[in-house]
Amino acid sequence: MALTGRLGRHCRGHAAVTLILAAALALLAIQSAGCGALDDLVSGQARMAGHSVALVAADSVAAPVPTETPTPSATPTAAPTATTTSTPTVPTATATVPTRPTDTPTPRATSTPRSIPPGVTPAPFFGGITTSGNPKTRVVALTFDSESASVGKLGDMLDAFRQRDMQATFFVLGIWAERNPQWVRRIVDEGHEIGTHSHTHPDLTKLGDAQVLAELGRSVEAIERASAGRRMPRLLRPPFGAANRRTLDIAAKQGYETIKWNVDPEDWRDSTPAESIVRTVGQKAQPGDIVVMHLHVSKTAESMPAILDALQARGLRSGTISQVLGRKP
Repeated sequence: MALTGRLGRHCRGHAAVTLILAAALALLAIQSAGCGALDDLVSGQARMAGHSVALVAADSVAAPVPTETPTPSATPTAAPTATTTSTPTVPTATATVPTRPTDTPTPRATSTPRSIPPGVTPAPFFGGITTSGNPKTRVVALTFDSESASVGKLGDMLDAFRQRDMQATFFVLGIWAERNPQWVRRIVDEGHEIGTHSHTHPDLTKLGDAQVLAELGRSVEAIERASAGRRMPRLLRPPFGAANRRTLDIAAKQGYETIKWNVDPEDWRDSTPAESIVRTVGQKAQPGDIVVMHLHVSKTAESMPAILDALQARGLRSGTISQVLGRKP
């Protein structure tokens, strides 16, 4: 047992000597290799202490390398993201452009259209001009203007209407009514209408407001006196058909309706034959038309029987302004 213990101690001492010699050799190697070998020695001792230390060191060195790699890849991904977010902004701005033109016409376009009776041309302010009536009435309104105090062949004309039980409208001057009251009464008594053609036949558009009012007022007073107080619809046929916004407004504010025409056979011309008057009025006039003629023109009075017969043959009849507008049967 003692011998065995001695041999063990001898072996352990021999191993220690061996380790010392190995360490000495390592130091000599360091001196010869220089300072750079110190790291190898440290790592060598670490390996001697255990492989786990070396592995940990290796992991800690290798870790930064992969973490740097995704960093540049993240930068390009952010760039397209910013681009895509700015792209939809452009069409949004473009979409607002069409909205502006659409908004501009809205207040005007739609300017809700008003329904205007056929033949009525609205004046910008108050009054209007009636140039034709309602075709459903099957009436043609024959109208006759007086341009002086002359009567012409008015009796023959009225006879033609009475024999056929038809009516017309006569636009007379105030001075005509003053000089011919008997004719005014006959016209009214036989169912015709009388309107004013002014008092002295001036161009109303060339008069001042007060003068226009005087022309209208004086003529109506003369007509009502001549007709024994009969009140007629306030119809105005302006001399020469001349009217503007101002005169239309003045007349309308006084209760007058301005009546013009859409058929003119030009009977006042000396060159117009009676046959032409019959053809234009009797054969071509349509329901709802308003025809202008003149009561002092002899050929017009002579043509009246043929005109009325031609209308009747076509299923039409002559009527007053109130009848062609559908205001009375």
